[in-house]
Amino acid sequence: PYMRSPVDAVNFGGGTPTAISPKQMAAVLRCLHDSFDIRPGAEISVETSVSELTDEMTQVLKDGGVNRLSVGVQTFDDCGRALLGRRGSGSFAFERLARAKAAGFANLGIDLIYNWPGETEEVWEKDLEAVKRLGLAGISFYSLMLHEGTPIVSRISDEDKSLMADVSRERMFFDMIMNELATEGYRPFELTKLIRDGLDRYDYMRIRHSGGSCIGIGHGAGGNL
Repeated sequence: PYMRSPVDAVNFGGGTPTAISPKQMAAVLRCLHDSFDIRPGAEISVETSVSELTDEMTQVLKDGGVNRLSVGVQTFDDCGRALLGRRGSGSFAFERLARAKAAGFANLGIDLIYNWPGETEEVWEKDLEAVKRLGLAGISFYSLMLHEGTPIVSRISDEDKSLMADVSRERMFFDMIMNELATEGYRPFELTKLIRDGLDRYDYMRIRHSGGSCIGIGHGAGGNL
């Protein structure tokens, strides 16, 4: 091994590491375990999109010791997914998450985006209901930020931009998620993250910022040894 002291956490992040094939991912995981002394029970976290979370990839991750998944869903609404450039329908995303949880990934979390053009209270309510039904371990949520020069900016109207800039509307969506999910056991971990019943320890972030050993794998991923 490259190090004598054990590694406390591993995070595959900085984009979508599961863009590689299941065979390639299996090779990376084998090399990881062969090259480092990973502490028993250490969090091994992988970021993925639902379209790449196939049954084959899910099995490879499980066999490779991965025990935490962070999935970029953004929304389960089909119109919203098209607007945000997500592949597959909302029902497809829900089914993929349900299958991953059934495969044994109890520490399963997702990202959601709110305050996007055309989103309504009803649409956001349905997204939150999907979170409840799946019984996710954690959820990160972000208000959509528009950046000049990006494709989405050219596709939305000035009226939509004005509506998105309404802070009271953005606050309404924020309050909905905090209030709705509090009744399901979700508690704030940080401003944009909720964790249910302590299921998501968020070790890689905690360890990375407290001086422990955390390996970051992926374009732009961060860690320290």
